[in-house]
Amino acid sequence: SAQAALQARLVSEVHETREDLWQRAHYLAATIASKPSEAVQASVYSIWSSMDMSRKAALEQGFKHCLIVAPGGKSKLDHKLLMKNAKREFEIR
Repeated sequence: SAQAALQARLVSEVHETREDLWQRAHYLAATIASKPSEAVQASVYSIWSSMDMSRKAALEQGFKHCLIVAPGGKSKLDHKLLMKNAKREFEIR
């Protein structure tokens, strides 16, 4: 059942209706789409490349992938401005 999958941590959330599920999926897709494409690409690459690594190696490699660097080694993000304007939004599920 869906509840069993949730308890086994095979899924992160369960919704009562298809409408609720589609609304949540749309919200998550819009949230991801609003982020810089380089950051999304680095995150996806990091996740997939870590599948065949130990946990420790995956964490170390993941941090490296999250550094967004343009050709020539210059960061594409203004980290000082990003941290100054950072809004911390966390979801507790």
